[in-house]
Amino acid sequence: MSRSTVSRRVSEFVGVALFAAALIWIISLASYEPADPVWFFSTGAHAAPANFAGRVGAFLAELSFQLFGYASYLIPAVFVVVGWNYFWCRSLDAAATKATGAALLVGCLSAFLSLVV
Repeated sequence: MSRSTVSRRVSEFVGVALFAAALIWIISLASYEPADPVWFFSTGAHAAPANFAGRVGAFLAELSFQLFGYASYLIPAVFVVVGWNYFWCRSLDAAATKATGAALLVGCLSAFLSLVV
């Protein structure tokens, strides 16, 4: 195989991996239960988590909601957009600027939703 074919396959693999990560993240957020046992906390450590993604999903959802609140639903959407560009081998123009903008959007949306909800 030529170098461009391998590069395209790697880019497609990264895109599919980002889609899968976004899917697992959205499933863990949708099935979030505050009473689920998570790492670093000893409360209910022996109980089985109700989260569909298991202990990893319970921890991911707990961490996301503690850090960003309802704005954490935006993070998988960012993963999907980046995965889409990787899958179709499109380059991200000004990637650092877009990453900074996405981080600011999540932070500002988190602050706004904490006032509203």
